[in-house]
Amino acid sequence: MNKCKKIVIVLLCYMLAFSWTAPLTTEAATITDVKPSNSKYTAVKWAVDNGIMETYPGGKFQTHKLVTEQQLLTMIANLDDNYSYSYSTDMIYNYYSELNIPLNSIKGNGNRYANVSRGQFARIFAALKGLDLSEPQAVQYLYLNEITNGTTGKKTYNDYQPNKNITRGDIAVFFYRIAKQGGIASEGLTETATGKDNSQITLPVNFMSNGTVEFEDNNDNNHNDWSNNPTVNNEVQNIEITNPEITANGVDSTLITIDLKDSYGNEISEEESLQFKVTSDAGAKISSSSNSSSGQSIYAYSDGGELSVYVTAPKLTKTIKDTITFELVNNDEAKYSSYKGKEFEVTLRYVPKAELRISYEIYDPANPEYAGGNVDSGVKPTNLPDGMKPGEITIVEVDPDDQTFYGKQGSKSDNSIEYGNAELRIANKEISPWLFEKIALINYNASVQYSLNSEGRPVYNFHTEDVIKTDYKLSISSPVSEIVLFLTEFIPEDEEDISLYHYDSVKAISAIYNSLSTFEQKNLENNYSDAISKLKDAEDLVDSLKKSQDLANRPNGKEKYTKVMVSLVAPGGKIITDYRGKVRITFNGVSGDFEFTTNTKNYVTNTGHAGAAVAYFDAVVYGEAQVTAELLPYDSEDNSYKKSLKDLYNQEVKESIFANQQFKENSCSREVEVGFVIDQSGSMKKNDPTNHVSVKTKQLIKAIDAKYNNAVRFNTKGILEKSGSANAVSSADIFKASNIKGGTNIASGIDIALSSFTNSTTASKSIILVSDGVTTKRQVNQVIQKAKNDNVKIYTVAVGKQADTDFSSLKQIADETGGQFYHISEIEKLHDVYENIAKAILCEDYVSDNFCTSPNSIFDDAEVEIRRTNVTMTATINTNCDNVDKVVAQFNSVYGNYQFDLVDRGQNVYRATHAVSKFQNFNLYEDVEFLAYDEKGDLIGTKTVKIQ
Repeated sequence: MNKCKKIVIVLLCYMLAFSWTAPLTTEAATITDVKPSNSKYTAVKWAVDNGIMETYPGGKFQTHKLVTEQQLLTMIANLDDNYSYSYSTDMIYNYYSELNIPLNSIKGNGNRYANVSRGQFARIFAALKGLDLSEPQAVQYLYLNEITNGTTGKKTYNDYQPNKNITRGDIAVFFYRIAKQGGIASEGLTETATGKDNSQITLPVNFMSNGTVEFEDNNDNNHNDWSNNPTVNNEVQNIEITNPEITANGVDSTLITIDLKDSYGNEISEEESLQFKVTSDAGAKISSSSNSSSGQSIYAYSDGGELSVYVTAPKLTKTIKDTITFELVNNDEAKYSSYKGKEFEVTLRYVPKAELRISYEIYDPANPEYAGGNVDSGVKPTNLPDGMKPGEITIVEVDPDDQTFYGKQGSKSDNSIEYGNAELRIANKEISPWLFEKIALINYNASVQYSLNSEGRPVYNFHTEDVIKTDYKLSISSPVSEIVLFLTEFIPEDEEDISLYHYDSVKAISAIYNSLSTFEQKNLENNYSDAISKLKDAEDLVDSLKKSQDLANRPNGKEKYTKVMVSLVAPGGKIITDYRGKVRITFNGVSGDFEFTTNTKNYVTNTGHAGAAVAYFDAVVYGEAQVTAELLPYDSEDNSYKKSLKDLYNQEVKESIFANQQFKENSCSREVEVGFVIDQSGSMKKNDPTNHVSVKTKQLIKAIDAKYNNAVRFNTKGILEKSGSANAVSSADIFKASNIKGGTNIASGIDIALSSFTNSTTASKSIILVSDGVTTKRQVNQVIQKAKNDNVKIYTVAVGKQADTDFSSLKQIADETGGQFYHISEIEKLHDVYENIAKAILCEDYVSDNFCTSPNSIFDDAEVEIRRTNVTMTATINTNCDNVDKVVAQFNSVYGNYQFDLVDRGQNVYRATHAVSKFQNFNLYEDVEFLAYDEKGDLIGTKTVKIQ
């Protein structure tokens, strides 16, 4: 069969397959059969406008038409933030079946076109959220998440009508409510769905069909007996807010931590996790981690008795107060009866302020992988298509010179739609403007799916079936592999024709190739070796050209540098781009004055915010360092910013920057297997807000380079994320921030790691455990005995302030298995600990005191408190460090520095209290430095703190 005939037959098959199931797109925004007065109209219009669902001929939506499994799964893929593949049916089914989503048709072995029941939808939604629930529990989960109210508002199992087939109107409403709560980011299940998580969802009394629920016999006579509620409410023990007043700029956030007990005042087990609904009255973003925002209402899980959430202030031009409300849900246990109908409230204040915002970038050619920075180039300006709404846009003509295209959407058209700064994709895989042009130019009247990203920028996404016409004879069907081959054809054949102009395009193709599984990559290399060699050669070439360009553009020929960028931000969060004054920037003892116009012309090249001031310093300080910025007075006829920036002039703004250190080259080599067991319980949000432990652990896996590795995360239960070679495990997407939630079950994590080692009798086996919590003694003793039986050493790292928790369990685990125990108060100190552990595993060198030679590792905590009559200085020394002989607190005074000796109070605590009158000549609003000395009088550690 020749190529043309084969393509025609394939197209006919697709037409037949979809002719009776897929709605036809007409005018996306026109809905003729659902009136605005209809209760489902808002949801229906949203679904159509956002390309989640389509209309039938004549603009009809047909709310009562039933939905097939294939249609439902395609809609989910369109809404799923984690789905980034082709929208072909096979690809969608492969993706969601691998996540063990409970489908009636698995990988095509069944009827994909069968109708979906409302009950099945409930189970699918729960599985997408990571919960394996049976149908009754899944229906209750929909109620708890306010996705459904039932058919009459009774909120029972029968009222949901789980046996009825779901309609297009139902789906539109459900998806609309899901989107308002933050959308879908599929988690899936680790095993086939059997209802394993049913215990996490308590069914209310009278939830099932005949109005009764049968409970198992229980010796507790008060079980679900609300007449015997406790009379003393001891739920909230403490509320800690890192900053109750935050800048209303849409960026700054604060961490709220609530310590809870049950209704009788008892401690809540570390393995237990309670679910709370958390809302913001002012519309602030609430999230489980510091680097994500889920929405103004989320469901958060406690870590035992500790509940933590981040709140990000909205952009505001006036000061407001906000009430953050916490309400326990999904729990009818008697010991939490006093929580019923009760809300806990925390008040925050959002204040608009002018800001000097500091970001940085660190470059060291000797250490490219371990440096870092937080430079954010900001939202690049680009216009939206004139008068068009999200949906399909047909590309009529492309103008590469202006980076615009002429597009049509129904009767609407725009001949200058900008794509240079838009988000460009093919099958949700990012591509460059040059590749976008190439695809459009070879496909007359090609269409793109137009949508808006979270920044408000346009997204233009090609569907593969619309633009890829080549018939690649792959030995295994892989739409993403097909994209790689298709895009690689655009790379010039002659290397002399490849320049830095192609850099972004080649790197984009390479990123898609690297997203493939090892099997898919090998398949391409075996069947299309010329194409893959062409891609790899092109990447080597553009990387070399980029390196040469970087060397040529480096200021003053600096071989390594720290780049500091300062942006001016107006009250309300808008970045100022037309200020013409100067800022004084100081780093590592070097200071200079820099203009705010430095970056304006190079904005599109990702060098930073337009108008930012940029300074290069020819030094890299590994570990933590400090940068200061001071806005200098500016005399000009232009006084437009004089009033709004008045509080910034002659005021130093300080920012800590962190350069990630490099592991030393291994001096020893022996056959080892290592398990990396990482705590991802909810309380880790407080001790590791940026998920630094994930980055550092992956680097450690590479550094140790063990023959066999297993990566295990745990919260309420342990999960094996990846096992295999060091390269395979370290390059996998493990220890994700999105998984940080729930309780702390250390024993479960260790148990899975112990069970995941090979049967090798020659390899030395070790586990590295990082946690901030405790676990029950019984479970500790069990895993210790198992580790000893298997001859596995466990190295434990306790994270967090010593005063906040009991690390005795972690110390016991290390001591009794022949490992070592370490304690760090700040997650950035993890590098020093990991260096020691790597040396212990590979060289069998167990000198733990090496950790205490680091100046940044001596102090666990330090603080200065000013009361009405006294000033108290307190320092806590790391439990590993026994080489501290003296601790002093150093203040700045009008006569120079002045020091107070602190008294050793035992338990590694040093403290001194003096009358406030002694400090009358001191600047009590500047930082105070704590200094630690050894017996020889040598300074061995420092810590700088702000006065409280």
